[in-house]
Amino acid sequence: MKKIVPVLTALVLTAGMVFAQEASFSGGAIVGSDVLSGDNKKHSELITSGGEFTLRLQASGSTETPVGSFGAWLRLNNTAGWPDFDPNGIKIYGYSWWQPSSLFKLTIGSNPAGWWGMSGITRWGFYAMADDARIASGYTWGWTPSGIASGYGPYASLSANFNQAFYPGFDKGLLLEFAPMDIIAVNIGLPVIPGGETVNDVLLGVNAQVAVSLDILDIGLTYQGGDKKVEKYFDDDGDPFIEASLTDPGSLFGFFRYNSGGIDAHLGIGFHLPYSYELKVLKENDAVEKNINATQSKPIAVGLGLNFDISPEMNVRFRTMAKFGGEYKGELDEDNLLEYKGKPIDLPFQFTAEVLPSYELTTGITAFLGIGAGYSSEVVYADAKRANSMFDFYLSPYIRVGSTWGPSFYAGVEIKSTDQMKAGETGSKRERLLNWRVPISVYYFF
Repeated sequence: MKKIVPVLTALVLTAGMVFAQEASFSGGAIVGSDVLSGDNKKHSELITSGGEFTLRLQASGSTETPVGSFGAWLRLNNTAGWPDFDPNGIKIYGYSWWQPSSLFKLTIGSNPAGWWGMSGITRWGFYAMADDARIASGYTWGWTPSGIASGYGPYASLSANFNQAFYPGFDKGLLLEFAPMDIIAVNIGLPVIPGGETVNDVLLGVNAQVAVSLDILDIGLTYQGGDKKVEKYFDDDGDPFIEASLTDPGSLFGFFRYNSGGIDAHLGIGFHLPYSYELKVLKENDAVEKNINATQSKPIAVGLGLNFDISPEMNVRFRTMAKFGGEYKGELDEDNLLEYKGKPIDLPFQFTAEVLPSYELTTGITAFLGIGAGYSSEVVYADAKRANSMFDFYLSPYIRVGSTWGPSFYAGVEIKSTDQMKAGETGSKRERLLNWRVPISVYYFF
């Protein structure tokens, strides 16, 4: 039944577009492969990736009526290893909307890119289509240290993610958009999709935004709702030993954009409201051995993105973000994780920065050079070994034959250096791993 519902939704949306007064259809494919790839490990060999194939079909339509305008949008995505086409891998997104006046619009559905996002070039927009083509991924959404601890606790899944400084958008549910003035927008998102949520769940997950758009300045303030969930973590034998209950009250985001004189600047500030853990250490038959309570104040995240034209042929993009000021209070069981003894722990400072200069060599041929680095003042690896600091970097030169949004051929080299922990007979030690690949890709959309 779950597979039938999205298919029926797609058919209904498509039928509506056929009879729409204004309709558009588009689609295309991205086909790419790593011609060669390798690393600096002993006895490693040169390999090819086998490639990747992405298919995308999209349609939209709208109709004017005496009671307002109606419209719909639909997208089908399929990504698979080349040359396989997996019908079970198709993802369907779609939404319909009704706008009775210029002051109000109602939308329901899903959109993978999200609505109302305030990030400018700092997230996907930095590499844009070169990222979709898997040519220069860089740190697409931000930098994450390699091989670190995951799960629960103060050092779980540390990363310098741009979603923490810039509001990423509301991706599915019921949207209410109000425009009391040309320069002011008030947006409210209710997470009623995929369903099964209680009223309290919906209220906890509400997204609310006020945006002001002036001639050269955009300002936004957004609350991104949280959630409440329970997760279990398992030992090597597959038995649960930790049950974690997390209450996340959400985040606040501030956004400022200045665009004038060839300079496009984006500043984002993210503050995650303090949230609480309730951890249960389990024995056999899921019996509770110990209850552990903890609270965590995530670091404040500040991000900056710059895009400026030096000449008609040369452009430079830059993005950076830093996280600081986080604290963890509580104690975790010393037999299952590190021993914290109930003392407050200052979370590490993290930083990432990337620059992407480009130059149009001749009409339709542009060269790019992506350079980036990530730093953390402290990390904890999956084997619970501490490291005082970590530094990763990458280098990604590539060329594009074509245009940013039109049909294009990409080719490049990507080199990534990561600081990792290696287990040995006499204990763990740090080592620097170097990975490289030579990707090519053809991107065509109509």
